[in-house]
Amino acid sequence: MTKRNKDSNRRTFMKRVGAASLGAVTIPATAAADSNSEREYNVARQTGTFDASSSGLSRSERRDFVEKMEQRHGKEATANLVAEPESNFSASADVDGTLVDSVDGHVETNEATSDHIIDIYKTDVYTSSGARRYIYHHWSTASSTSGGLYEGNLVSFTNHVKHTDYSDRKQIKPASSISRNGTDVDLSLTTTAQNKTGTGEVSASASTTVTVLEDTIGYDPNRTSTTTDEYAAQWSGNYEGQQELSGFHVEQRPSYGIREFDYTFELVSDAF
Repeated sequence: MTKRNKDSNRRTFMKRVGAASLGAVTIPATAAADSNSEREYNVARQTGTFDASSSGLSRSERRDFVEKMEQRHGKEATANLVAEPESNFSASADVDGTLVDSVDGHVETNEATSDHIIDIYKTDVYTSSGARRYIYHHWSTASSTSGGLYEGNLVSFTNHVKHTDYSDRKQIKPASSISRNGTDVDLSLTTTAQNKTGTGEVSASASTTVTVLEDTIGYDPNRTSTTTDEYAAQWSGNYEGQQELSGFHVEQRPSYGIREFDYTFELVSDAF
C-alpha cells in the first residue's frame, strides 16, 4: 500500500485548538485508596477539531513525534509507537490499512505530563451501501513528575474522538475495563463487510500490546456511545510512574461524508 505524501510545512490540521486548559476539580476518588472520600485533583486538557480544511502530520512530522516520545518517556514506554511496518513510516499499531491522517497533542499538569496521538487508517472494507470503514488508533502515555517535596500521581488520562459528520462509530477496543498489573494485554479488533465491488466478504484487523503496569485501561463511559458516535480510550487509577494506553475504534463513513471530528486529550493528576 502506498501512503499519501503530504506537505512538509508545519501541520495545519487544527481548525480550532483549545490550548491546554488547567484547573482543579473535585471528583469521587474511586481509583484511589481512600475511595470513600472525595479529593481535589488537577485536570488539564487539549481540544480541537479536524475537518475538511485540516491536514494531518507529514511523514517527517510523524517521525519527529516518535523521536520526541522516545526522548521524553523512554524507548520501553514507546515500544509500540516506533514500529515501522512499511516504507519506514512510523505507526503505532499493526493495522490492515493505509495510514491517512494523524493528530497529536501534549498535556501537562503540575504533577504529570502526557502525550497523545490519533492515527487514522483507511481500510478496503465497505458496506452494501458503499460506506467505507476506517480504523482509528488512540495512543497515549503519561508520566509523573517531581515537585520538590512531592511526587506526582497519575489519576487518569483519556484520548477521545467524537464524530460530527455523517460518520457512524462502530466497534471499539478495549470494550471493557482491564486490570492486570504488570501484565501485557493484547488488544485486537476485526471489522468485516464486503469489498468495494460488493463481490465478496473482506476483513481488516488491528492489533497492539499494552503493558498495564498498574490499575485499569478501558474507556470513559460518559464519552463513549454509538448514539453520539464517540469513543474515549482511558487509563484510570492511582499511580506514581509512567503508563501507556491504546485503544481502537471503527468509523463507517459514506462516500459523500467528510472526515470531521472533535477530539480531546485529558490528564488528571494529584500530588502524592
